[in-house]
Amino acid sequence: MGKNNENHAEKVEEYKKYIQEHKGNVKKIWDDYCENNKSDPFVWNDYDYHALNHAINTHDDSKLESFEFHGYRQWFFTSNTDTKNEDRFKSAWNHHQKNNPHHWEYWVLVPTLEPLHMPVFFTFEMLVDWSAMSLKFKDLPSVFYAKNKEKMILHKKTISDIEDYLPCFDACVKRIQSKGGE
Repeated sequence: MGKNNENHAEKVEEYKKYIQEHKGNVKKIWDDYCENNKSDPFVWNDYDYHALNHAINTHDDSKLESFEFHGYRQWFFTSNTDTKNEDRFKSAWNHHQKNNPHHWEYWVLVPTLEPLHMPVFFTFEMLVDWSAMSLKFKDLPSVFYAKNKEKMILHKKTISDIEDYLPCFDACVKRIQSKGGE
């Protein structure tokens, strides 16, 4: 295999590893939340627990599908045979947002940009996602939210749900970070 092909294959493997690391961090946050919030009636409703557990276990699986995989990989894990293609990346990102209701962008009505209420189930998965990224980047989901909330188009009830749950997810991240987990 030529040097260029080896580099490309390495970048593909690096991106797969990144996805698996993120999915692992999502699971760590979920496990910590479940362990430390046993009185949360939303999570422990039998339907919600099993549905959320399934959502956590399949979180971001669409990033492994060809369309999203190649668009993201060539943008973030560029090989020496790649030319970064912004349109390809934006198409992959748009596809991901519009096919994964744990992203707030999924809940924005186009073309009016009217925010729809994001059901708490999906808000919860979004917060798990933010928390997993906080493990990676060594901050807190509340820090991410504070930096980005002005750019987000959110329904007032969704804002309330986010702000109600953020302290719990900050606590999850802090506990995992204190154990040296990332």
